[in-house]
Amino acid sequence: IDGHGTGLAPPTEQEWQEMVVTQKVFDQHQSEPPSLPMSYDISLQPYFPKVGDQGSQGSCGAWASTYYCYGYLEAKDNGWTDAKEGTNLSHLMSPAWTFNRVNSGGTAGSWMSDNFQVIIEWGVPSLATMPYDDGDALGWGGPAAYREAPLHRASSYSTDYYVNGNTAINEIKSSISSNIPVSFALDAYEYSGNLGDNILTASEYSSTTYNHANAFVG
Repeated sequence: IDGHGTGLAPPTEQEWQEMVVTQKVFDQHQSEPPSLPMSYDISLQPYFPKVGDQGSQGSCGAWASTYYCYGYLEAKDNGWTDAKEGTNLSHLMSPAWTFNRVNSGGTAGSWMSDNFQVIIEWGVPSLATMPYDDGDALGWGGPAAYREAPLHRASSYSTDYYVNGNTAINEIKSSISSNIPVSFALDAYEYSGNLGDNILTASEYSSTTYNHANAFVG
C-alpha cells in the first residue's frame, strides 16, 4: 500500500482455540476503569525504539510485536536509554529473526502472537547480529544471532479479543499507562486520504477488515 508492505496473517480458527489453552486470553474486563492519567506516551521515553521502516516486505506483525513492543520492554529492562536514538543496533531487537521463522517460507505475512511465541521459545537477537533486509524473508541468521537470541526471551504475552467499545479503550489505556505497549490490527488502506493532519480518527475510519499491524504507544 503506497509502496510499503503490510503482511498481517490472522490466526486460523484452530490457532485461536489453541491460544485459549496456552496463552493468557482475556474476554472479560472490569466495567469500571482504574484511575488513569489524562495522557501518557511511552514513545517519549528513551527506551522506545526509533521508528523504523519495514520497506516492501510484509513483516508488519514482526515490527509491531518484536521491534516495537518487545524492543521497548527489553530496552527498559536493560536500561538502554539510546534505543530512541536508533544508533546502537545492539539495543534494538530484530524483526527479521521472528518474521523469517513464521512467514510460511516467505510466502505469507505473520500474526503478532506468532512472533511473540518465537521470542518465548527462541529469544530474539539484536539488529546488530540479525540485520533487517526487506528483500530477505528466508534467512535465519548466523551463529552470532543464535548465541545472542537466548539472552532476550519473554516469559509470556497476553491476547485480548472479543473486547470492544469503551472496555477495549480502557484496557489499552491501562496497559500503556503501565508501560506495556499494545500491538493491534487495522486496515492500512484507511490511511489513504485520511492522514492530512497525521491523525486517523474513528469518524474517518470505516472498515471491518484488517491487513496491517501497528502498535499503540500513547
